[in-house]
Amino acid sequence: MMCGRRADAADPLSARSLRRIVWTAPVGERISRLWVGAMPGREGEVLLAGTNSGGVLAFDPESGEPLGRCAPTGSPVLCFVASQDGILAAHADGTMQTVRAGR
Repeated sequence: MMCGRRADAADPLSARSLRRIVWTAPVGERISRLWVGAMPGREGEVLLAGTNSGGVLAFDPESGEPLGRCAPTGSPVLCFVASQDGILAAHADGTMQTVRAGR
């Protein structure tokens, strides 16, 4: 099982097809959480990478183009939650950080 789906040869999202590297990006530290989805105020999807130092980096999920970043808070990102104002990054110290679309 992968992401709640059965991985087999007939499945286009099988384990074999997920092994292909589409793009890479230097982050410079450990990633604690990934999220892909639509952000209010931006067309298309965004890939967010939360880091152990509490930073958030945004990328175009198709091309890997960097779209922006939020400064580290010092506390690891545990999860991302969608809200009306943007995406909230929940940190291990209990703080929430709003991540808004930059362009």
